[in-house]
Amino acid sequence: MPLDLAKYISGNGELPSIPSPVPGLNFVIDIMVTETKERMKEMWDEAVEAVLEKAKDLGVKGVKEFVLLNANSDKQYETIEASQDTLEKLLSGKIRKRDKLENLEIATQKQDGEVYRKAGNQPYKSSLNYIILLRQEYDEKIADDIFIIETIFIKN
Repeated sequence: MPLDLAKYISGNGELPSIPSPVPGLNFVIDIMVTETKERMKEMWDEAVEAVLEKAKDLGVKGVKEFVLLNANSDKQYETIEASQDTLEKLLSGKIRKRDKLENLEIATQKQDGEVYRKAGNQPYKSSLNYIILLRQEYDEKIADDIFIIETIFIKN
């Protein structure tokens, strides 16, 4: 039974029924457990936010490590490299879907590769000069996942 309660609080199970000699005590226990679960989730979210802020302070390397270490969280994070043109389209609202953003970057990488092949012995120069940190979360209003821009980094 303690294991069932721990599973419920962690979000991995149903609230177990706790036999009680006092009528109405189950209702009180249910409220207490639900409140505890909500507080634990809030504390977890705050801890993740604090680690994310620290990762942002460390720059691109810190954020990429955060994304790798935070893979099992409720909120999913990812980084995408972007060109100046794509970033302008994204910030002006011309890109509204994550798939379109990714497709534009694949096209930019192909174009960069063609320019590199034509240049001969010149060093490769990518036009993907920005790194965008995206947070994915479920939006109940539209019943779908949304992507939120957390941070934009400028690469050297």
